[in-house]
Amino acid sequence: MKSRCFYLPSEISNVTSLLAGDLLDAVARENLTLCAWVEDRNLGLIGKGKLLLGTFDYCGCIGLNAEQSKQLLCYNKKVQLESFMVLEPELITGIDDCRSQFSHLNSTQFSGVDYQPKVPKQPFLATPSVAEISDFTRGNQTAFNQMKAAQEAGDHSGAFNSFLNAFTPKETKLGYVSLTIKPDQLRFDIRDIEHVFGSECLNAEVLRNLGLSTDNKPAQALSKEPRIEINEIKIIISRIIKAYPNLGSRAVWNLLRKDVMLDDPIYDTDDVIRVMSGDSISWFGLSQDSVREMTYKTFQNYVYVVKNGLKKIPN
Repeated sequence: MKSRCFYLPSEISNVTSLLAGDLLDAVARENLTLCAWVEDRNLGLIGKGKLLLGTFDYCGCIGLNAEQSKQLLCYNKKVQLESFMVLEPELITGIDDCRSQFSHLNSTQFSGVDYQPKVPKQPFLATPSVAEISDFTRGNQTAFNQMKAAQEAGDHSGAFNSFLNAFTPKETKLGYVSLTIKPDQLRFDIRDIEHVFGSECLNAEVLRNLGLSTDNKPAQALSKEPRIEINEIKIIISRIIKAYPNLGSRAVWNLLRKDVMLDDPIYDTDDVIRVMSGDSISWFGLSQDSVREMTYKTFQNYVYVVKNGLKKIPN
């Protein structure tokens, strides 16, 4: 068996002692997030403040958040991604300078265009394929209303012109169209499986291929590098737990509620959280374009997962 980290969901029983139902349950409870296999060109490297730093071709795995993982695995539905984490930057040969191609274009999705020649060594934020996109008139409904009025007045020529106006590009802009991910693109990271279920669930052959212990001694961690967490709320929880390791989930919740009310938050350093009440939380995802919501019950599960993960990291 070839040594690798990313596997198909159907391979779960081949490389671990887990069943497909175990994987499904962990994703449904939002204790485990999955990955997706993509093959695409001209993906966008995103810098601070939504700055486009170049484009690149990629054939590898990207990270999904909890809700996207659930939709794909539990409900067998497609999802649309506006941004995502590139998990295998070592597979990218280089970053292309796109300033001469795109700098003259206006954009509502990027704050500007610059260039970073070096490929990041760690997982990084990216967008779907970047291109010069036609900006169709935002007054489509107005155009259709004008068409209807012209028809009622017997002005067939005016009605036809209004119809064409609704679909005529007025300007080209720099941007991207959301990336569609289908269930058959799903993968799981064996390191995430170890993180959630423990190394004891891994088959001996997988341990050997990864150069890990297969005797009676406790198995080593799958990587000397700490696991890269991409869930925004788990990252914030981790900061609190590191500062106060003995806090329970409700105490973590209450401390975070106080933190988000500060002008300069200590734990939500990226101003991710939008609104937090006694039993729900709303926050911005990676794209910063949409607001997601979570109940306290899910937050409680997150605290449990984060605490277990921190226990496995050597001091």
